Order: sequence, then C-alpha cells, then structure tokens
Amino acid sequence: MDVTELNAPTELGAGSGDLGVTQTPGGVKMDVDLAAPTAAQLAAPTEVQASFQKLVPDGYSDKPWVAELAKQDNPLASMFKEFENQRSLVGKKGEGLKVPGETASAEEWQQFHRAIGVPEKPEDYTYEAPKAPEGMEQYFQTDEKLLSAMRSAAHKGGVTPQGWRHIVEAFNAYGAEAVREAAAQADAQLNQTKESFAKHYGEKGPQVLANFDKAIAGAPDYAKPILNALQPATKAALAAVLFNFSSKYVAEDKLDIGGVGGDKPMSQAEYGDLYEKAFAAYHQTKKNPQGAEHLKAKQELARVQAIGRDIFKVG
Repeated sequence: MDVTELNAPTELGAGSGDLGVTQTPGGVKMDVDLAAPTAAQLAAPTEVQASFQKLVPDGYSDKPWVAELAKQDNPLASMFKEFENQRSLVGKKGEGLKVPGETASAEEWQQFHRAIGVPEKPEDYTYEAPKAPEGMEQYFQTDEKLLSAMRSAAHKGGVTPQGWRHIVEAFNAYGAEAVREAAAQADAQLNQTKESFAKHYGEKGPQVLANFDKAIAGAPDYAKPILNALQPATKAALAAVLFNFSSKYVAEDKLDIGGVGGDKPMSQAEYGDLYEKAFAAYHQTKKNPQGAEHLKAKQELARVQAIGRDIFKVG
C-alpha cells in the first residue's frame, strides 16, 4: 500500500456546510468558521421578514400561504407580485368566457357552449312527461317529433340544462292549460248540441242517431275509421243532416234503406252494388237485344230501379 495514501487526509461529513471534519494520520481535525452564521442565526427572520410579520392582521398569521410568504427574502414584494399575477389570471378567465361575436367560428361557439355547461348532444336534454289529470290521459301523449325538434333547437341555441328545465316547465304548463280549455270547450259544445238536438227532434233523437250509425256501417272501409273517430258533437250534427235529407228525399218507412219484399234491411252500399251489377249485365248483353240473357238482365235492372224509386221519393 502506498505510504502517501496512508498519510493522505480523509474528509468526513463532506458537504456539511461550514463545518468540516477531517481524519488525518495524527487524529481528527475539525474546522470551524467563526465568521459564518450559526443554525440559530439562520433560522431567525431577517429584519424585512420581521417587519412583514408585524403587518399581518389578526387571524391570518396561521394561514399556510402567509407562512410561505414570510419565508421569502422580501415577503411584502412577493405578496404584491402574487396579487398582480392573480389579477392577470382573472382577466384572462373573463376573456375566455366572453360571448363570441358575429364573426366567430363554429369552433369558438362550441368552446363557449362547453364552458357554460351546454350538453354535448341534443339527446342529453332530459325530459319527463307531466302527469295527466284523471280522465285526460289520452290528451297528454308525448309528441316525440316535437320533443326531438325542441332538443335540437335548444342545443343549437346553446341552452344550458337549467334553461332547458325552464323551457320544459313553461311548455308543459302551457300544454296542460290548452288541453283543459279545449276539453271545456268540447264539453260546452256537446251540451249545447244535446240541448239543440232534444229541442228539434224530441223523441226521434235516438232514431236520428241510430240512422247515422247505420250509415257509418254501410260506408266504405276507408271511411269508417274517420267517421267513427268524429267527436260526439260532430256526429250529432252529421246525424241531423242525414235525417233532414232522408226526411225530404226518402220515404219515412224506408229510412233504413231496406229492400222491398225482403226481410233483411239493405244498406246504401249494398243497394249500390246491386244496381251496379244489374246495370253492367244489361250493357254486356245489349249486343243481342232479342236474346234471353239480355231480356233477363233488362228485367233485373228494372226490378232494382223499382226498389230505388220505392226508397227514394222520385216519380
């Protein structure tokens, strides 16, 4: 082993600051810098820091951010600098939420809508149908097409969820009131129709309505659902029209369009089919006017026409 290595000093506690401990062949040597500040001196606040602590109001001295400021070389200057930075951030945030102008791009509007909480897509607007009053459930069916259009318009207009709730509440309230008014008007009209009906037809009222039901039963298939869906007041009005027409042009004992000489009543549709069939057979056999088929068709057409003359008041 090299003698110089043995005699070379070995430093212990390197990096320990001003306090150096060195081990030599002759023993341990400690270097102390009397001009350097001690740990207690380092921990003591400077004059500027002490002045700052005196300025701290009651109730703030134990705040963590105040303690951090107090550690700065110049706490007061650091506080002013931090305050200025915060003011700058607040100003930038306000500019970020500024409503886009007329020349703003679609992306700018999307960013603004996202910032104020507008849902990402129209379907995210929630809707709960109002509870219908008893007896009016049929009038409170949700119109899905209208709801979809409202959602799309709200999303395009940047309506927030809170704004959407206000719109829905106003719409539901308006719809409910409109239904109540319509139902009240319908009831009033029906009552007025019943009074007029009873005044004009008296005991014949049930017969008038029954004749109208028979007419509906004889209507074409495409027309039956339309006639059956009519409101009671409308049905009563049409029944009155049919009754007045029948009284003027149809024999009183043939109001049901019954067949002459038959046991079963004949509807208008049945009579029309019968006449059409007889008329077609007459023209198909007309090429041989003296033939047996044509004479038979001619007699059948005459019979059907006689039924019509007996039913309808024609000469």
